[in-house]
Amino acid sequence: MVYAEITYFSFDNVCQMLSVSPRTLRRYAAILQKKLGKEFDRKKGEPGFTPQAVAALQKFCELRRVNKMPVERCAEYLRVNGF
Repeated sequence: MVYAEITYFSFDNVCQMLSVSPRTLRRYAAILQKKLGKEFDRKKGEPGFTPQAVAALQKFCELRRVNKMPVERCAEYLRVNGF
């Protein structure tokens, strides 16, 4: 039997990748967890963020920066458009 290895990104690495503060990352992650639920894939006890969670956060930050969307609207956009 072959097991897939899951790569996790550390909290600090994700902060650097997204150019956000730790406080902002915690806020964004909480909002996405609330709106996307299992799709966001960031549960307590995990060693970090999955690649899918990082991709969702990147899209979220892109919407914030480029379109100047409020955080709740960004999260709703990702939920509706099936991220």
